[in-house]
Amino acid sequence: MAETTLVAGATGMPGSRIAHHLLVLGLAVSSCSFTRHSHGTITDLEATIARQRAADPDAIEALGNTYILDMLNGRTALADPQNDRYPDLRPETYVQHVERTWEQTR
Repeated sequence: MAETTLVAGATGMPGSRIAHHLLVLGLAVSSCSFTRHSHGTITDLEATIARQRAADPDAIEALGNTYILDMLNGRTALADPQNDRYPDLRPETYVQHVERTWEQTR
């Protein structure tokens, strides 16, 4: 179903942002491991995007980093996802998704 009421710009995305402790819990369910590494702050990322766009307005790296920025800063989070519009879909948390999909791959 096409959403015809959206304005140009950042598109709202349903779903929750994942807190660090939930990511760790989800990875524990899947028996995966990871090493935490900081790539800087939101301000650092914004500055990186500005530099990339200044060097090349069509830089693919800027597009990818803009996606990451929007996911991290919450600008694209929907205030009202209107889940009742989609009765066949059942929202699930990140951990529920990892548990369900991990069990399916075993």
